[in-house]
Amino acid sequence: YHNILILAGTHMGLKDFYYQANPTFRIQLPETKSVSFHRDDLSSGHAKNIINFWFPLTEVNQNNCIWIVDEKDSSKLIEKFKSEKLTLNSFDDIARKKAKPILMHKNEMLCFSNKTLHGTVQNKSNNVRVSLDFRCLPIDEDPGTRVLDIEYIRLSQPKKKLLTQCVSV
Repeated sequence: YHNILILAGTHMGLKDFYYQANPTFRIQLPETKSVSFHRDDLSSGHAKNIINFWFPLTEVNQNNCIWIVDEKDSSKLIEKFKSEKLTLNSFDDIARKKAKPILMHKNEMLCFSNKTLHGTVQNKSNNVRVSLDFRCLPIDEDPGTRVLDIEYIRLSQPKKKLLTQCVSV
């Protein structure tokens, strides 16, 4: 995890930041949906300006990968959710129609803003997806409801040039 965090920090251009102490390990079986569409600050108390990282440990396809709604449509959908007082199921259905699959290879890492809605669709493939996700927080940002030095740990490292790349959305 430490090596992955060093890569994430390099990608963010930060050598001093907070990271989620315990990454989330996910397994998505065939015929399942693992995560409804959401923004982490609204659904789970993470900070508003966190940076998300998603790291598939198996090959993925359009049925078992992460799906993202672009930032512009994400903002519109959040406003619609609030103004029309949509149910979570209605909101998920609308977001699902706007989302696009992010196709990657195992051991590649995706970096995306918390301002984008993200989730998964039903895995209609025969492939199990295993992934790791975590969040990072720049030092001077509000941690939301998360407790610094317990749920988010500070990482201070000198910048190193790494050969692995991360893709931002």
